[in-house]
Amino acid sequence: MDVLNTYTGHRHFKKVMNRKTAISVLIILLFLSGFLGYGQDNDSIPGADAVSVKDCKQKDIKDLFRKKSKPEKPPKKVMLLVLPNIGSNPANGFYYGVGGSVGWYFGPKEKTKVSIIGFTLLYTTKKQFVTFSKSNIYTSRNKLFLQGDWRFYIYKAPTWGLGTNAPVDVIPDECLVWQGDEVNEPEGIYEMSYNYI
Repeated sequence: MDVLNTYTGHRHFKKVMNRKTAISVLIILLFLSGFLGYGQDNDSIPGADAVSVKDCKQKDIKDLFRKKSKPEKPPKKVMLLVLPNIGSNPANGFYYGVGGSVGWYFGPKEKTKVSIIGFTLLYTTKKQFVTFSKSNIYTSRNKLFLQGDWRFYIYKAPTWGLGTNAPVDVIPDECLVWQGDEVNEPEGIYEMSYNYI
């Protein structure tokens, strides 16, 4: 019996060692391939010196349709994007407004990251006014990073007296909500107002 256990243990040991050896050889080959592999040099590419950096400018689709003789516009100092914001959810009902972002540089583009302010301005069918702005501002040469979150809310939402002072005998009726519009107004509702800056 001991001879059989010794034989099967020896077979298992050889199997494990074969796996470990194969994995070790594979890791060594991968490690060496990083030292032995190299990319092409510019000397080996025919005509590599003929291509200059000026020929590789980033272009927009509108640049394809612009007349060749027309001079290029200088880059804008301020980048602005404003889009309509329309939607619906149960907390706000139907809402509409605008949203977007403004970007600019406080220093040289080569050494300063772009500063961005994103903003949203909304009005809802539940008489809520929501506006907020988040900013990431880099000063010249990225010496300072200023991050901001500005909000102004005129916001009302229903509550049914949750908490320790809630009336015990108020039980709300069943209320069906369909795309933010309440079909039945429940009993015992309190209008909660949390306006804040």
